[in-house]
Amino acid sequence: MARIMSLLPRGCKGHLLLTLRHGIAASGQALLRLWGIATGQPLHQPSSGTQQGWTSATLLRKSAVMARFKPRLAVRALIQHHDRLLLVNAYPGARLGLWCAPGGGCEVGQSLPQNLAREVHEETGLTVTVGSPVLVNEFHDPETGFHQIDLFFRCTVLDASLAPDWTDPEGVVTDRRFFSQDELASGTINFKPGILAAAAWGDAAALYDPLEVILK
Repeated sequence: MARIMSLLPRGCKGHLLLTLRHGIAASGQALLRLWGIATGQPLHQPSSGTQQGWTSATLLRKSAVMARFKPRLAVRALIQHHDRLLLVNAYPGARLGLWCAPGGGCEVGQSLPQNLAREVHEETGLTVTVGSPVLVNEFHDPETGFHQIDLFFRCTVLDASLAPDWTDPEGVVTDRRFFSQDELASGTINFKPGILAAAAWGDAAALYDPLEVILK
């Protein structure tokens, strides 16, 4: 289990931890599928007669045939400096060569801007001022039930210098780079979502009503 968790991208790792913490059953096949997402190396569940193998996956498989998770909410930052957009590697070890905007999962009790400022600092070392939301994106894995919704906000920084020795405490982000609009339009950069450049260089904006205490 520890090996699987260490290789999962932020989305899968955070969601699986939340799932286990709240006792939501996940199948062994779903867990092994998450391993395949993280490593690109699909695994097969050991046969019933096998004494060695994926004990954690086997225990989880006993709880349900298939997990159906609730969508995970995440926030991401559109940070531009000198007309270039900041992206980070999406998977540990830069697997798939996939880039995405910095950000991560939301924690209960913190506003969306607070969550975003925390995640951006963890991944890049930058301190941001969070502006208006501009894009809603979602993606899922039908085989595991994993489903994530990303909310993108425009952000500004006073100092856009990326310290070369900065370390993401979760060990996921290792590459940080500013890309021009032409680079992203060239087709040589693998990034998600596909509408990212249009959102970053467009003029779309929405209203954000800040977090408040419920009336009761």
